[in-house]
Amino acid sequence: MEPEGSEQVQNMLTSGSYTIVSAKDNLPIGRRANEDKSLHPKRVYALPPEEAGQNSVWQLEFRGDSSYILKCNGAPTVAHESHVWAVLTDDEEPTVWKVIKRGPGSGGGYTIVNKNDPIGAGWVVSILEAHDDKPIAVRPLIVFPTFPATYPNTELFVFKEIKEEDQ
Repeated sequence: MEPEGSEQVQNMLTSGSYTIVSAKDNLPIGRRANEDKSLHPKRVYALPPEEAGQNSVWQLEFRGDSSYILKCNGAPTVAHESHVWAVLTDDEEPTVWKVIKRGPGSGGGYTIVNKNDPIGAGWVVSILEAHDDKPIAVRPLIVFPTFPATYPNTELFVFKEIKEEDQ
């Protein structure tokens, strides 16, 4: 459900490979480079720039109506325990995410919302004061009471397409 006065810009992303960075501090979004080698789900983080690489390459599969399956380094993502996880097995259905381009009031970034969540919970860069970790949380988005609606930069993401010649 879109908040009243929400500005949504028609700028659809196509299926393909991308990097995703946080609008807050331009940190790449991805899996840890040094994650364990088990098949357990892997948490998704806003990573330090030096940790970016293949672990922060995303594959987008367009499903229509601004909806996508988002895969991090080939692993589909799910909303689980209020965070984004990459799953390495077929045990869980991938979450379908609505990737919505926001207007200039939100810096032109995108919000990423669980399409099937009744309250529209979405991606948020979670800043834990006790740690340097910045996991990607899934929680209700904050919308500032402006017209058009704006979002905090911790809820906005920038997609950068990776062209075939760049790979």
